[in-house]
Amino acid sequence: MVWLHLLPGYKLGLYLPSRPDMKNLFKHLNFVHRWPVLVCFLGAYLLQGQSMLPEIVNYSFGGVQNWGVDTDEEEVIYAANNAGLTVYNGQFWRLHELPQNTIIRSVRCLGERIYTGSYEEFGYWQKDNTGQLIYHSLKESFGANPPLPSEEFWQIIPFGDQVVFRSFGAVYLYDGSTINRILEGYAVSRVQEYQGRLVVATLNNGLLQISEEGIRAFETGGQTLDIESFSQLAVYQDQLFAYSPSAGGFFIDPQNIRPVSPELNQLLKQQSLNSVQFIDDQRLVFGTIKNGIYLMDNLNQDMQMLNKQAGINNNTVLDLHVSGDRLWAALDNGLSRINISGALAYFNDPTGVLGTVYDLAVIDQVYYLASNTGIYRYYNDQLQLIPGSEGQCWSLYPWEDGLLCGHNNGAFWLKGEQLSLIPGSFSGVYDYTPIPGDKNLLLATYSGLGHLNVTEGLQITRISGLDRPIEQVSFDHEGHWYASGFYQGLYKSDFAAQGESPTNWEPWGEDDIFQQNKVKLNIIDNTIYLAENNRWWMQSMKGFQEVPVLTDQKLLGQTSDELWFWDQTSTLITRRDVKFKSLDTWTNSSLVERFVPGFQKVLIQNDSTLLLNLIDGFARWDVTRNRKDNDISPAIGAIYLNNTAIPLENMTDLTISHAQARTVVVEAYVPQAQGSELEYDLKGQQEQKGKIPNGKLMLQNLPAGDYELSIYETAHPHSPAQLNFEVLPPWYWSPLMKLLYLILFIASLFAVGRFQKRREQKASIDKQNRLKIAAQKEIAEIERKNLLKEIKNKKKELTNTTASMVQKNETIISLRNELKRLEKSSPNVTRTKNILHRSGQQLDSKKDWSLFESRFSELNEDFFNKLSHAYPKLTTKDKKLCAYIKIGLTSKEIAPLLGITKRSVELQRYRLRKKLNLDTKISFIEFLDRF
Repeated sequence: MVWLHLLPGYKLGLYLPSRPDMKNLFKHLNFVHRWPVLVCFLGAYLLQGQSMLPEIVNYSFGGVQNWGVDTDEEEVIYAANNAGLTVYNGQFWRLHELPQNTIIRSVRCLGERIYTGSYEEFGYWQKDNTGQLIYHSLKESFGANPPLPSEEFWQIIPFGDQVVFRSFGAVYLYDGSTINRILEGYAVSRVQEYQGRLVVATLNNGLLQISEEGIRAFETGGQTLDIESFSQLAVYQDQLFAYSPSAGGFFIDPQNIRPVSPELNQLLKQQSLNSVQFIDDQRLVFGTIKNGIYLMDNLNQDMQMLNKQAGINNNTVLDLHVSGDRLWAALDNGLSRINISGALAYFNDPTGVLGTVYDLAVIDQVYYLASNTGIYRYYNDQLQLIPGSEGQCWSLYPWEDGLLCGHNNGAFWLKGEQLSLIPGSFSGVYDYTPIPGDKNLLLATYSGLGHLNVTEGLQITRISGLDRPIEQVSFDHEGHWYASGFYQGLYKSDFAAQGESPTNWEPWGEDDIFQQNKVKLNIIDNTIYLAENNRWWMQSMKGFQEVPVLTDQKLLGQTSDELWFWDQTSTLITRRDVKFKSLDTWTNSSLVERFVPGFQKVLIQNDSTLLLNLIDGFARWDVTRNRKDNDISPAIGAIYLNNTAIPLENMTDLTISHAQARTVVVEAYVPQAQGSELEYDLKGQQEQKGKIPNGKLMLQNLPAGDYELSIYETAHPHSPAQLNFEVLPPWYWSPLMKLLYLILFIASLFAVGRFQKRREQKASIDKQNRLKIAAQKEIAEIERKNLLKEIKNKKKELTNTTASMVQKNETIISLRNELKRLEKSSPNVTRTKNILHRSGQQLDSKKDWSLFESRFSELNEDFFNKLSHAYPKLTTKDKKLCAYIKIGLTSKEIAPLLGITKRSVELQRYRLRKKLNLDTKISFIEFLDRF
């Protein structure tokens, strides 16, 4: 930002590049009224100077273009966007589309309603009992005055208890029930209420006023403006600002009409003024089409310009809205929030010339910046590189009336704008540390330690014994020296006599963690504290003890009685006393995002002002300008149970079913705040706590029970929002089901008893049956054995009977053969024939066969019946032959039984095979075993 002092007491701040040869141009700029303004727009050149800028936060959501912006009583943001109505509650954005998905051109918050205008559409949004915005179209309220064809509504304002909205061709008035067209036939550019009148700016009929007396030319204090075209209006209390593209701007009060300077008019015309708003009675803000925003301050008699180079999203401003100390700019690309009276002011370098700032110092209101590109002097809004300081500078140490500089090229002394290398400098320097009780200092350098003697001029002596990169040196109250390595390691040396430097450095620390990692040394209240990554240790009589309260804390800066910490897990910055009690807290994500990783610092300029080094400049923080309403509690905007919003009036007695408790989402925000960090603490059947990202807390699968949910700002935990609710058990654990379970349990006990009794009875019966079966098996086995024994005996009897019959018949046959041989020589032939006859009868004895048949049938029951049934043509001799064959007798053994020869038996066997139609491949025994 280049500040140009053009008239005594007045100046113009422009974020414009410049070069020395432009100074001649500046000499010719003249201002004739209260508002001095630059009349020409310069091209882009190297950064020469810049003022401190207010904090700017940019947003992009929905469509690219934002045509209008407004806030409600809780400072929730509503933007008229290409995609619809975008809403930001300080935590998250949400898009609400119109039923026809048309572009929203205007928005205005009036009470609980958010009015919006679109293409042939006008209506309002209002929250239902679940906190959801619902659109209500007012097209039906037009009645006899429907919108003009292809009409778009570009502005909405309150007018008493009514609402005025305008298009480019007409003005309408909504009284809560009907809409009436109160002006048409004019090219309307703006409307504004002023002292009970509706002021209308037109492009073809000048400035008009509508009142009970009708429509006529605007006048005040008996004066009128005979100008054809007006494009902008703004009002604050009894002041009205009107702008004509042809005639310029005018300040109007009840008595006077005062034109602004021609130079300001020329600037506004060149940059195409598109929006104007009063901030207060002394400040006015202009939004332009070409070059961003101009802030005009009558009290300080200056003007400041904020454009894309200064940090806003886009140079085309479509609408402006002032809410407290925040200015919202609706842009052609995105949305910007400018904290015009905020606690933070920034020096930014978008060109990259300055680079990253590692340290700061202030001497006689002159800022000195140590950056990776050199040392810079910043004074009277001018940034100047100190000649010869190019390169990395790590630290600045105020000493006497100058600065000791820790530079990549060595140790330097800076006084005014003169930079000189200190004699004896042997390496790049990280930092300077004063020696207690001594005027001299120690240097932490790239290659060890150095001793800076300041009593006899400036002279550096190298200290031996620790030849490695050292970042810090500290001393305790007993005179011990401590050094921490730039990359790793921690070292200690015993007390050295005054004026002497120790050389007996030893690794220090009880844990390898201090030797293998980078450790920060801090002396707090005469006690040594070590910080490694996100953990802290304190030296005590018992050794090193971890300090849990400082976990994740980064020490930014300290005084003798105050410490400034940054919580590295969030954007929380805390001021504490030396006992680490929290005194104040702040959160600011846009600030923390610009911290220099690993080199975050706070320079405490005075009781109210801090300076912070940033990756692209530095920030000045007035901590007394913290948010005024620190005790505002977070608000719960909506509750979703399984993605279904519930009425918010139920929050006082909220009951959640088991199915709904699968996913519970609570949306929270902080009224009148943007970007606050929120945390929660859930107590009850299931306890948990943590951060709430983007204002949306999700709880899943909560077990049945009573719960208490606290939602609070990280920076202000003592003003939480409370939500008490009960999660019901599942239906199968309801009281009725528990009674049923008790009944079922008792019934089951009875059933189990009966079942047990029946099982015992069955077991007894089964046992008896098993014993019975076993006994039956045993009896059957005995019977089987007896049967087998009986069969064996009967087989033996049959065999013996058969053998006896065979032997008897063989004997008879032998006797008969002998008798036949002696028959002719026998003295008694008759007697011999009689013996032969009776012996022949013995061979065919029925008694023998009956005995055999009896024995055979005992072993082969129904054999003859089956055989006769199968082969009814078999003779008795055939059956006898089959019986003899079945018991295994040979033809030789069968012959005596039949009283025939062996050959006759074989012949009968042959004939029998024929009768049985028996194949020769099948034996008789195999065949007869079937019967």
